[in-house]
Amino acid sequence: MKQQWMKEKELNNLQFRYFKSLVKHAYNTVPYYHNKFRKIGIKPKDIKSLKDIKNIPILYKEDVLNNYSDFISKDKQYEWMLSKKRFFSEVTSGSSGKQFTTIFDLRAYDYLSIIHLRALIAAGYRPHNKIAYYWYKPSEKKPHNFFGFMRTDYISCKLSLTEQIALLSNLKPEFINYFSSSIYSIARIIDNKELKKIQPKAIITHGEVLSKNMRKVIEDKFNCKVFDHYASNEFNKIAWECNKHSGYHINTDSLIVECLHNKEQVSSGELGNLVITALTNYFFPLIRYDIGDKGILSNEKCSCGRGLSLLKDIKGCSEDFVILPDKQLADPKEIIDILTTIEEIKRFNLIQKTRKKINVNVVLEKNFLDSVIEITKERLSNLFSNQLEIKVIPVDEIKKGARGKIKLVKSLVKK
Repeated sequence: MKQQWMKEKELNNLQFRYFKSLVKHAYNTVPYYHNKFRKIGIKPKDIKSLKDIKNIPILYKEDVLNNYSDFISKDKQYEWMLSKKRFFSEVTSGSSGKQFTTIFDLRAYDYLSIIHLRALIAAGYRPHNKIAYYWYKPSEKKPHNFFGFMRTDYISCKLSLTEQIALLSNLKPEFINYFSSSIYSIARIIDNKELKKIQPKAIITHGEVLSKNMRKVIEDKFNCKVFDHYASNEFNKIAWECNKHSGYHINTDSLIVECLHNKEQVSSGELGNLVITALTNYFFPLIRYDIGDKGILSNEKCSCGRGLSLLKDIKGCSEDFVILPDKQLADPKEIIDILTTIEEIKRFNLIQKTRKKINVNVVLEKNFLDSVIEITKERLSNLFSNQLEIKVIPVDEIKKGARGKIKLVKSLVKK
């Protein structure tokens, strides 16, 4: 917990020690890295500063899928843990249709759980508070839960919005931890009678892109602040907002986050691909893993006093960006803000079929005006500089994925 208050230089030194130790472990005990490092001529002694990370090849999901067993450490303690099933595992979300299981030793996962708690505390949460968590599966209760600490009520993603509201009204959680699109949809339809029963101290969003207007709608409806978190099943908590909301604090004491374009580091404030190294998972090391998301790093410091590095913004998956005929990328958050400011649109998703065509599926209010379809097309056309053919399709519902997420914007066009 105290490490977040270290000075930047101290955290950089800590990162380097962790990174150097991880590279040595990977070289000595993990077949994939041993073979890869030998092939390109890297030895642990060659790692003399954090800058040397650039000499290690970027890792992609296909590399892990094609060499899965070679990412598991052959160190005797991890082989024993594997044989006795003394580990924790998470299956990646598989938004690309391909999944793999990340394995954590229990020590590493406990450390990451503390970092997760740190992010919650920054939102005002305390271990005695009751929290409602929207998720695709319930987790087993842990010993501390039976003593009233970190009491979590899971709300199934399979429930309808009406059922979710009823359950939240009954549970009366002090904190709500929800997928962005789901809590936004609830904010759009919940009535004042049910709203009075809930009244959370804060709402934590995660799992999906949160746009400015989505945040405003949620905060105005529930009369509390929204704290957005960035996480993945490969790395657990990656970055999170504190009460200053000046960016996302990166967990630099457990991760290295790079922002790259064409495999080169971009400047502060520039959009790039996020490449992440897990510093604490020795069981299944992921070094310089391209997570498939785009974001913007910042050199600025948060006024809260934490020494943790900042992500200025998280823009979403690479496939969330609509590519225009002139090869420019349209920001998914700007698209979402346009669609969420049209009152008659309750829910939606936008799919780019080809480089010149997009479909916008919309669930509309019952008494919508016919002009709303033309208004939607016009506003999106302006954003896309009139380069795309737009088709707005009224539908009865927008289907969620298996894990409860709604892909608000998706491009099927190869970048």
